[in-house]
Amino acid sequence: MKKIIAVALLASVIWAADFTGYTTEQLISMRGTVAVQDRVDFRAEMQKRIQTMTPQQRQLFMQSKKNRSGMGAGRGAGGMGQGRGRQGGAGMGVYGN
Repeated sequence: MKKIIAVALLASVIWAADFTGYTTEQLISMRGTVAVQDRVDFRAEMQKRIQTMTPQQRQLFMQSKKNRSGMGAGRGAGGMGQGRGRQGGAGMGVYGN
């Protein structure tokens, strides 16, 4: 059992995405395009970078982050009326209960 766990841990380290070679600007431009299996590593590297930013750099980063979260991924029209739960009218489920 210990061997299986050791092999699994080693495999996760070997196949982990390495974002340390990218510049901060490159990482910022990659936001929203990182593969699902690499997102944890990406977030960890971004957190490291944010911790080392000057207050001015952090402010610019946060502003760019706000500017990117416009109309997309179900955010249009405030999310109202999207999805199946809203089709049946007030208080009614998908099938009209």
